[in-house]
Amino acid sequence: MFTPITFPTALFFWLTYDNNKSLQYLEKLPGELSKTVFHRNSLLAFDQEYSLQAPLHIMVSKDSLRHHGPQFICHVMPQNLPEGSFVQLTGSTFIISPELCFLLSANYLSIPELTVLACDLCGIYAHDERAEYKQISRRPVTTSTEIKNYLNKTRRIDGITKARIAARYAIDNSNSPMESKLVAACVLRYLYGGYGFEKPELNYNVQLSPAGIEVIGLDHLCCDIVWPSKRLIVEYDSDLAHFNKRRFYFDKKRTTALILSDYSVITVTRDDFRNYNSMERLFSVISSSLNKRISRRDYEASYKVRRELLKELFLTTNSLDWFQMFS
Repeated sequence: MFTPITFPTALFFWLTYDNNKSLQYLEKLPGELSKTVFHRNSLLAFDQEYSLQAPLHIMVSKDSLRHHGPQFICHVMPQNLPEGSFVQLTGSTFIISPELCFLLSANYLSIPELTVLACDLCGIYAHDERAEYKQISRRPVTTSTEIKNYLNKTRRIDGITKARIAARYAIDNSNSPMESKLVAACVLRYLYGGYGFEKPELNYNVQLSPAGIEVIGLDHLCCDIVWPSKRLIVEYDSDLAHFNKRRFYFDKKRTTALILSDYSVITVTRDDFRNYNSMERLFSVISSSLNKRISRRDYEASYKVRRELLKELFLTTNSLDWFQMFS
């Protein structure tokens, strides 16, 4: 007997949740629990603690258990949910897992948007409007492997095919919305508007050479997007993060240390996504640095969908804002 919070309230929770303090006591439970009970007071207490937006979306096991009111919206639980569909928050309050959130999002989002969402859910940051850069560091609430494993044991749920496709491109350890978007554009196939590059590592510790260590006084540097075998690094230069002189000069030393360690470094700014042509120039440079051979026929055939990718990912919104669309 339990009260489960469901999509899209649950998605907002997982995108904003600081799990550094309390993930230890959360427990994933089997999906096929026989009955749900509407505990209004428990839900209101949960809402107050986590500052979620009303109305809260909750799940019930059958239509006759629906509760109607301005603070709550009820949804009937899908059948045959697998193990790993729910997480316990309090004694009687549960929330659907990040993996099930991802699956349910497939009914609303495109494959590129789903890929970005997967990277965000597997990321090492959470959205927080109160923080200096509107995000905080945290441990991931799930991983790309956990998402794939969950989807592989899920049957006959709307959106499962699309979710499985997007999950193939998910990468762990994103540290910002732009990193998630950049890496999605890098690895998605031409069919979905991407550039078909091999998967990189995100926030990867690059070991420096003796010459690099001498420049910066560190034996390694954590870099945004790295193809270790290609000795290529792509760094996103956020205007917000680099507004003071000290940071500016440190970044110059970083780049020098990495170059001395036999890495190529490509710096990306928001200006690279001001229009389609600038985005194409950027990914052409990355492609050349990766020695990626592009089929001209496939590349030209995907022109329209690449333009759509620019509008869909880089000129519009981030995954937190999708919550408003779902509500």
